Amino acid sequence: MEALFDEKIKLKEKLTLEIETCRIKLTRAKKLTEGLSEEQKRWSLDVQRFRENSALIAGNSVVAAGMVAYAGPFTAEYRTKLEKEWASKLK
Repeated sequence: MEALFDEKIKLKEKLTLEIETCRIKLTRAKKLTEGLSEEQKRWSLDVQRFRENSALIAGNSVVAAGMVAYAGPFTAEYRTKLEKEWASKLK
């Protein structure tokens, strides 16, 4: 009888430990789920913003290309010098 009692006590302790482990896991899962629901809201807003901005891509590209062509990697003095050199070579 005493061996059976000891066995049942050990089983009870094991199950109690498993219950506590499950509680901890459930608490963590709840926090994770709540955190991800906030992320879902943010991601939904980002997707909506990206869809709205996708209509502007062509115009933004033209403006960017114009700015690169206008500002360019060279100074105005250097571009003027290049123009004069090419003009003299073409004559």
